[in-house]
Amino acid sequence: MKSLAHHLLLGFVILVAGCASKPLTHDYQGKINIRTLQVEFAPIRDPEQNLSGEYAEFTKVIKGVQEILDVFDPVQRQALTEQLHTFETTLVNGIRQRAALPLNPVTESEVSMQYGDNNELVSVEYDYPLLEGPYLNLFVTIYYTERSDLAVGAQSVSANYIELRPEIILQIDGYNEKGEVFWRQTTRYESEKMYQFGDQYILGVPTQRLKEAQIFLVPMARGVTDNLQILRETN
Repeated sequence: MKSLAHHLLLGFVILVAGCASKPLTHDYQGKINIRTLQVEFAPIRDPEQNLSGEYAEFTKVIKGVQEILDVFDPVQRQALTEQLHTFETTLVNGIRQRAALPLNPVTESEVSMQYGDNNELVSVEYDYPLLEGPYLNLFVTIYYTERSDLAVGAQSVSANYIELRPEIILQIDGYNEKGEVFWRQTTRYESEKMYQFGDQYILGVPTQRLKEAQIFLVPMARGVTDNLQILRETN
């Protein structure tokens, strides 16, 4: 059920990205804050693909143990949080520069992460202080437009490689101090390179999941904001 809900939400975000845009206007007062930043990830892989019987059940148990270890490992969690904040600041700074908006820097956000049934990072949400005045809501969707698979080694101990070409969709919703939309725009960026995932699987469990989750996020943030062609309303 959790996976179904995630796929429905992912579909909703992509659908929203196709909604009508509103050119940027200047009917707001003062500096602009970020109020919402949500990131949704399409599945990278199905770890139980081509597995059956006792082996599939065993890898499912191991994945559960791995997820628990990730949650309670403070060093790993701190590293992941720092990388997610780098993605956040790269995205916000890119929007500020391209749109020439008085956008406040993000300094006090809290990050919450959700993992799916397949032991993958499926969503990230940034929580910000609720401040008065104009604000932006940012919605990001990450999915993959090209895929290739390679597995080398025995079934129990093997090196599995999945190469993916990620694409990012960014929707920006801007509201003035009255709660009225002053800007709504969507932009996207497809990576020029393929990224490799799944390096060194042991019984289907990733040993470098942090690298997998974060290796492409910052360059994708740069690419999508560089692609942002600002639509301005002329009076």
